[in-house]
Amino acid sequence: AQAILAQGSPSPFALGEAAQRPVGMSGMPSKVADAAAGARGVAATATACLQADQEYAGRDVEAGGSKQVAMACAEQLASRRVEGTDCKQINSADSAAASTMDQTNSTSSSATPSEEASAEGEPGKAPRCCEGYAAAFRAWMYPLSSGGAGAGAGRPGGSAPRLEALDAPRWVASIQIVCYHMYSNKAGFSRYATWLATWTQLFFLLSGFVLAYVELAKPPKTGAARPSLLRYVRRRLTVIYPAFFLSLLLKVAYEGGKTAFQWAMLPVQALLMQSWLPLCQVEGNSISCSPWLYNGESWFLSVLLLYWLALQPLAEFFRRRGLRFCGATVVVCWLFSFFFQWAGNNNTLASLLGFSGQLGVNVVMVAIRSGPLGYIHVFVAGVAAARVFLLVATRDAETGSQVSATTRRVELCEASAPALLRYGCCLGYFLYAVLLFAATDWIDPYYYFFHNGGMMPIMLLILIGAAIGQDPITTWVFRSKPMLVLGRISYMQYLMQHVLQGWIELNFGWDGNIVAQAIFVPCLMVFSYACQRWVEKPYTEYQRWRTEKKIKGVDDRVIEKMEGGLERMSKPLRAAVDFRKVESSPPNERRRGVPCGRREGDPLASGGRHLGFTATRARTVDSARPGCPPGAGPVRT
Repeated sequence: AQAILAQGSPSPFALGEAAQRPVGMSGMPSKVADAAAGARGVAATATACLQADQEYAGRDVEAGGSKQVAMACAEQLASRRVEGTDCKQINSADSAAASTMDQTNSTSSSATPSEEASAEGEPGKAPRCCEGYAAAFRAWMYPLSSGGAGAGAGRPGGSAPRLEALDAPRWVASIQIVCYHMYSNKAGFSRYATWLATWTQLFFLLSGFVLAYVELAKPPKTGAARPSLLRYVRRRLTVIYPAFFLSLLLKVAYEGGKTAFQWAMLPVQALLMQSWLPLCQVEGNSISCSPWLYNGESWFLSVLLLYWLALQPLAEFFRRRGLRFCGATVVVCWLFSFFFQWAGNNNTLASLLGFSGQLGVNVVMVAIRSGPLGYIHVFVAGVAAARVFLLVATRDAETGSQVSATTRRVELCEASAPALLRYGCCLGYFLYAVLLFAATDWIDPYYYFFHNGGMMPIMLLILIGAAIGQDPITTWVFRSKPMLVLGRISYMQYLMQHVLQGWIELNFGWDGNIVAQAIFVPCLMVFSYACQRWVEKPYTEYQRWRTEKKIKGVDDRVIEKMEGGLERMSKPLRAAVDFRKVESSPPNERRRGVPCGRREGDPLASGGRHLGFTATRARTVDSARPGCPPGAGPVRT
């Protein structure tokens, strides 16, 4: 606030255009609001101070005569205090500022009796210092409240509003899966536990939704601005790989007794390729399968890695599709879930493939439940749902019209979304509660359907409702400070559940240890927060710093070599395609692959260049080439 006043503008509360934007109270100007929002920790003090000076702000801000009041507020901002003594100091400063303004601003109107009563304090009304505490609590509890409705503020200099509230549904899904894994055999809970396992599909739905939204909310990148496929995947791995590698390292460190098959699968695990093929082997009385070795929860990362390779082509495909097509795609993807019910129920698919032994049945089961074929329709539905969200809940920020394929910047338009989606969180969780408590027994006969995509309608309602942001659950729960913190650790919490549980079982026992089971979930949250705070976050920030400084690491050099090899391998194929294009063109449009009217060296006249041809001599002639129309221009000979 002091920096704003030091600028010496005629009105310390005005922007360049003297635009005013009420925030929290009538007449609160945008410059002070922006200063308060930027101050974060002192935003509550600024709000309390401005509310204390409401009678002056409402009367003298536009006249530019409240500089003394603003200086008093700036001093309180600097002290960062909203104690009772500070309230008295604010009141005394207000009184001094009021007398000064009455002397300097002859055009200012006198305070009304209601304003005087407000300044003195009304009986039965909370003191101003208590209002400051309440404002401070609200600012801590809802730090995103100044960023817009549901999806938060737009990125600085970016093109798409951020969807911060989507982290909370991920944590809700994560904690349900944790409870399923840890307490599924508890009496009274086991009949509900299997429903909790169905939330694994949310991770694929959410990944497709968020990544496609980021791609579709900005113009498509072309040429050198578009990252290669390998660099795109590497950027995604920067976020997830540190946590995965830490979980794998901890599992290998304290678990002994590995078999030869398990050691052989360790490099496959480290490369996140364990779920690409359902590799299984009989070991004694059990069957070991590669997706569930070591940290078994990490199989979904291996599947996502394959899906990310198809994300950009899928996003570009849906970019030019309308609402009906995208909605129909979501419905078809949901109906495809019935295929897995048919394939997995009574091992129908395994029988058709001729697998009669337990090993073959397990291979098919693992391919359905933990393989890329089991959730590709869920990921595609998430991409299509992102396009639906953009069409119904956003608009072009520059033209105000519906989002199109050429939109450069989008903004939220919550009012345009149907009520079914605006209140999707309430409706989605209500429907889930009905399934959980009123249709509990459905999960056993229809397990494969619900586990492999059958819950998509409910989860899409929750995701889109959280993205729009008007849903009460989103406003009051998902965007609160505790849920934002839990959302950040949800990924780490999911990966570390069996890492922590396995260590507890090894050192203290698990089955008969009621205390360990009771405190496991809180301990998992603390452990996940520590890993996220001191392992994942520093590594991610280091990678971003390295990217900004353009420092190349081993991974960058490996990617460059791989891209160079792919370029050399694809060159003969491109040359063959170009040659066929030249040969199939009309006679008057080719001569040595050069169109009529083109000079040598023209990028459009390089039909033979990919084949390795080089011109030894070139000259320009005045006459048109035979077979070309008159006036076609100079040609190459």
